[in-house]
Amino acid sequence: MLDSKRRLRKKFIWTKKRLRTENRLLRQRIDYLEAESAALADRLVKGQVNLAQEAENSINIAHELSKLRDINSDAHRKLEQAYDTIRELSCSRQGGVLDAAVQVDDTSMIEHIHSLQQELIESHNRQADHENTIRECKIRISAPEIAIGMVV
Repeated sequence: MLDSKRRLRKKFIWTKKRLRTENRLLRQRIDYLEAESAALADRLVKGQVNLAQEAENSINIAHELSKLRDINSDAHRKLEQAYDTIRELSCSRQGGVLDAAVQVDDTSMIEHIHSLQQELIESHNRQADHENTIRECKIRISAPEIAIGMVV
């Protein structure tokens, strides 16, 4: 009987140690999972913040592109007006001799046309740059969405 009590006591002690070890391991696992969950939540929040910032940048670029298109159309309109003025002046020549004032106007008109053409070229370049930036932003926006989709 004494021997069976000892065995029972040893078994109890052994079970107690085993349960404590399992409990400690489970607590460690819980701590690890909580830390991993917090890290994933932080990554998700950062991804959403980055996505919102890039969307805002994309909207700003779209507004700027719209303004540049307006400037471009205005430059086209002014260029057409300049061409019309040149045509009118060409038709108003009398006997091949131009009035001195008309000659000055022609020179300034040609200079004005050249400046408008240069402005138009610059506007097209800016428009192309902005379209490239928008494409790049869309790519950068889609990359975190894909990564977030893979994480979830």
